[in-house]
Formats: sequence, C-alpha cells, structure tokens
Amino acid sequence: MLKLKSVQCNGSGAPTLSLGNNTMHRRDFIVSSSILAGASVLMDLLSIPTVRVLAGDDPLVESFRSDPDNLADLLDTVLKGGAAYADVFLEQAISRHIRFIDGQLAETEFLLREGVAVRGIEGDRTVFAWSDTFRRDSARDAARDVRRSLHTGERRVKGQRLSRFPLQDFGAIITRKKLERTGDSELFAVLANIHSSAVLPSNLIVRDEIEYTDTVRRIMVATSEGRFVTDVQPSIDLMLRSTARQGSSVSISSRRLGHRCGIDFLQNPTVQHHARENAASAVENLSIRTAPFGRFPVVLAPRAAAALAQFWFHRILDPLAPSPDDEYPPHLRLVDNGRLQNGRGSCHIDDEGFGTKRSVFVENGRMIDRPALLNHPATNHSGSGHGFRPSYPNPPQIAPTNTVIESSLATDSAISRLLNRGIVITDMVPLAPDQSRSTARFTASSGWWIDSGNRQYPLAPFILSAPFPALLHAIDHVGSDPDLIPACYGTPPITVAFGAPTLRIAAADIRPMQETFS
Repeated sequence: MLKLKSVQCNGSGAPTLSLGNNTMHRRDFIVSSSILAGASVLMDLLSIPTVRVLAGDDPLVESFRSDPDNLADLLDTVLKGGAAYADVFLEQAISRHIRFIDGQLAETEFLLREGVAVRGIEGDRTVFAWSDTFRRDSARDAARDVRRSLHTGERRVKGQRLSRFPLQDFGAIITRKKLERTGDSELFAVLANIHSSAVLPSNLIVRDEIEYTDTVRRIMVATSEGRFVTDVQPSIDLMLRSTARQGSSVSISSRRLGHRCGIDFLQNPTVQHHARENAASAVENLSIRTAPFGRFPVVLAPRAAAALAQFWFHRILDPLAPSPDDEYPPHLRLVDNGRLQNGRGSCHIDDEGFGTKRSVFVENGRMIDRPALLNHPATNHSGSGHGFRPSYPNPPQIAPTNTVIESSLATDSAISRLLNRGIVITDMVPLAPDQSRSTARFTASSGWWIDSGNRQYPLAPFILSAPFPALLHAIDHVGSDPDLIPACYGTPPITVAFGAPTLRIAAADIRPMQETFS
C-alpha cells in the first residue's frame, strides 16, 4: 500500500509534508500536497496520464481484463498442484482522506492499495498466497507457492476456459466518475458548509471535527469453474465528531454516515441535520446522570435498534447458539440486501465473484437461510453473495451487506407517544454474548430518561441485557422509519451496514457499566 500524508500548517502558516511509514510496492509515485489559504492542491506534480492511471484506467489491470489467458495461466498453475478448485482475486483501491477541524483543513491523505491473491482448495485444505503488485511474474510466484503447499502428487481437475470478454457490471461507473471529477477545492467547500451547519449558538462546543474518506475499489475475480467478473465499487464515509466542555466536564459525541453515491450525498440536507444533531448531543451530554437500574420499558431509536440486527446476524452464524424453530416472533424478519440503492454495504458482486441479492434469513419465527462461502467445491455450493475480503491479502470471510430488521406490524408513531416513563436509547453497540449464547448484552452509549412522556435528562452509558429471543418477543411496537447505519464487521474489519426502525421493548434490564468487566 502506498500512503502519503500532508498534515496541518505549522504556526507560521507554512505547509508541512510528511510521508507515511508504508513501503511503496513496485511502483514509484510522486504526490505533492500543499495547503494555501485553507485550500489544498493535491497531486500537482503528477502528469495527466499518471492521474488517469490512478483514477482507474490502469494498463496493468487492463492487461488481465482484456486477456483472460493471463488469469487462466495462474489458475492452471494451482490446479497442477492437485487442487479441486482455484480462484484469483485482483483488487485496486484508490482513496483520499480529508480531516477538518473547526472548519479548517487539518490533514489530507492519499491511499493506494493493490495486489493479487491466489487461492487453492483440495479436500479440507485451503492454501492462500498474494502479491503486492499486478506484475505477472509476482502473481505467478504466488500461484506457484499455492501449488507447492497444496501438491498432492497428481492433477485431478482441469480448469474451464474463461470468457474472452468478462461479465462487467457498469452500474457504479457513473458514481465513480462523480468521485473522480470532484476536485479538492469543491469538496473542501462542501465539508466547510457541513461544519458551518453544525455551529450552535453556544460557547460550550470547543472542537468540531469532520473526517471524510472516499474510495474507488476495482475488483476482478476469475475461478477454475470458468467464472470471470469485474466490478467497480465506489463509497463515501463521513465521521462527525463534536466535543463540548463545561468546567471540568467534557463530552464527545460522534456519528458515522456512509453512502455509495458521489458528492451529491454530502449536499443532502440530511447530512447537515446529522451534524447539528451531533453537536447538540455533545452539549446535552454535559448534564448526563447515572441511569436508574432495574427493569423498564425501553424505546430504541433506529441507530440503536440497528445493533439488534447486528447481534442477530452474529447469532445465526454461531453454531453454538441455540436456535429452535419457534425462537423468534413471527412478525419480524431479518433480511440482507446487497442491492439496496446506495446502501453502505451495497455492491453488485461479492469477493468470490457471486452476485449479491436480497436474502431472507429469518421469517415466520424460523431461521430459513444463512450466508455461506464457497468453502468446499464438493458441496457444489453456488455462492450466497456473502464472501468478502477486507483486502487482497485476506481470504474471504462471511459478512453481511445491508442487514435490516423488518416487521409486518410497522406503524407511524412519534417516540414521545410510545413511552410515558422509561428510557429512550439513541445509540448502542452489541457486546459478546455470555457463555450460554442465550443472553444479549448491549452498551447503550447515549439515551434519555423519560417521565410523563417528556425527556428529563441524558443518561451516562449503561448496559441493556436480556435473553435474546425474549428481547425480540418483548417488542410491542415497530416504527416505519428504518435507518441504515455503517458498521465494521469481522476481523480484519469489513465496512457493512445494519438497520432497523424505531422499536419499543415492553421491559428490559438496565444494568451498570461495571458489569461489562465482571
């Protein structure tokens, strides 16, 4: 990975430039970033042809795409070691990261990640190797490493011929162009506008921070079964962080937003609303009080309810978790949809080359499906569209795309009418289940105590705990306001999204944070 970073101006206003510690693999790039009068001029010293290469028209990548025989040779090398199945995965991810502090540009980074991974499977053995470059000799070395490690003394399978013209899905090309054509100055102006919309008439906010990252990821997958697909996957991540201080009390509120769209996403009024709401939360949380512990009615706002979808997805993959057919409420569904328009986890194909789709995991009280990898050719598994890699040096792992809780009981109701006395949780994350795999625990990082239908005071972090099936059965109201929340899944992490509407739980146990470590 190539990483070059420019940091904020020094006290005299002169720009400073520093390089990250990452080693440049095989290709030499010169990137200059200067900061003048609050605006950045990125890659001024790069020639126009080089800029186009970094934007995606890379001849090394195209040499694989236009001549499938190059990939077929790699697959054939692995099969000669006795593999029953082989695949090749190419990835190029080009990203820029921008950090604003109090409306001023503080940091810019340019990131390039690219390489080739080769995998061979035979029986219960999987062998994996990768190259940090697209050069064919290095890719062949990776394939030979797999063959040597997997060698069984005979060749069992002959690979099928790859299509001369690979299947391509151009659904993301327009979005990619939007990202590529958005100049830094234009982007800085939009981020500054988001910051200005979050400015409150309060001197308690001492720091406002915006972190913006956009990425154009190109992948190519070829398999010994003859599949050959390519895809372009653009994405945007936005982190809003506000810090408030009053005396010795400090409060930090943060919110992450994600999208598959271009700069239009940043100009949406919803983003400005999130920025104002996040800053307001930082001020409000200066007056937090300890949550009353015991059993109370609880309303989960959509950002908090998304944690239930995340925990539920983990649970259906856990072979040790009990899952009788009648475990779940019949009105709830757990659905994963990789084709949602502009969802943070949306994509056309997964990293094994299978198309994503709408999958129903739980319906009518029963688990009816679960995601799976093509982890053994003898199973004749056609792929579920849930095989994703954090990056090319990592083999595929099972991961969701956009996993959402749906309900046939969804209705419109304001939170203020859902609760007379109890707790509203506005944000929470799942914790690891207990050893019996039956109890769900969540850290509620923000919430409010409600009395007589009115917000009384914000609450310090606490634990919500309950047997998971019982927690779902205790849901007695479902809103019609689902929201998708970006999240990290797996190790190493993959960016996905979980979602749910407002949920009211008739009663749940509220416990102190100290129980996290007990």
